[in-house]
Amino acid sequence: MKIATQNINNIDLLMLSIIIITLLVLLVIILLFKLLRNKYLIKDLKKNLALDKEISEMNNYRETTNNIYDNVLEADITNNRLIGDNSQDLIAALGLKSTATYSDCIDAVLVQIVKEEFVDIYKNNYSCEVLLNKHKQGEKMFSFEFIERADLKNYYWTKATVCTYYSKATKSVRIISYIKNIQEEKDEQYRLNHLAYNDSLTEVLNIGGFINTMNTKLDKDNNDVALFIIDLDNFKQINDVFGHHKGDQVLYNSAKILKDLFSNTDVIGRLGGDEFVVLVKEYKDIADLKTKAQCVCDSLIKSYKNTDMCVEISASIGIAISQFNNECFNKLYKSADIELYKAKKNGKNQYSISI
Repeated sequence: MKIATQNINNIDLLMLSIIIITLLVLLVIILLFKLLRNKYLIKDLKKNLALDKEISEMNNYRETTNNIYDNVLEADITNNRLIGDNSQDLIAALGLKSTATYSDCIDAVLVQIVKEEFVDIYKNNYSCEVLLNKHKQGEKMFSFEFIERADLKNYYWTKATVCTYYSKATKSVRIISYIKNIQEEKDEQYRLNHLAYNDSLTEVLNIGGFINTMNTKLDKDNNDVALFIIDLDNFKQINDVFGHHKGDQVLYNSAKILKDLFSNTDVIGRLGGDEFVVLVKEYKDIADLKTKAQCVCDSLIKSYKNTDMCVEISASIGIAISQFNNECFNKLYKSADIELYKAKKNGKNQYSISI
């Protein structure tokens, strides 16, 4: 009887132990579950906080750029759609449907707004393929300039700055592009270049401007060119007899005559003093150059009188012909200068040409 009772007690003790162990295991499982759940909650919370921070930063950036720049374009390039506060305004302004894609808008801008010669530049910077490739290569910001007419009337210079970034919120590549009217900057740059490369008295190119323009026009041209050096005979007497003010008028009038005689494809400059140079890019033959030179001589003969004296000015001209790519300006100038010396030695008011 005692043995049976003891066995029952042992069985009860074993069952109790199993129950306690089971409860402990369940408790451990519950604790582990809570720990894992909290871990993922914290991870999600951090992710949401990061997304909130990204959205907040983008909103602040958007507000800043909208206040600074003339126009701000935002787009989801991966999904080919416009985003941002002014997206629908842009779509409406371009006359597109509300469902228009980013690419639809770019195509419309190319047709309606961008000046024709800048279409390729604009397209090659704003197409989805190009932008995705730039982002992939790590080019997160770039700028380019073009001419547009945002008001659909007047063209002006514009600078576009494009920023690409990866949005964790949408898991896509996006852009923010801001546009700035830089016409005033271009006008100022043109004014400074004009001052740097033009002779303020005669309004033709100075020596620096002459060489720069000549190189630009003839860089890829293999045709023969002719260089005229035109020297005003007896000009020093104008200054001595009538004063420098009169001399300045003579130089100005002489430059005006040259601009009237030569074509827009020719390059006219003043080297200093009473010496002018003209690069003739297009001519038929040597006879054509001789006719032009004689016309210059005839047009520049002028007489100036006062009560005591009469001073007659004329032009002596030296002409050199060369294929531009084969000879530099200095060598061509030297050849023309030799011909100028011959013209003056032979009695002035004439031309001499090196063939």
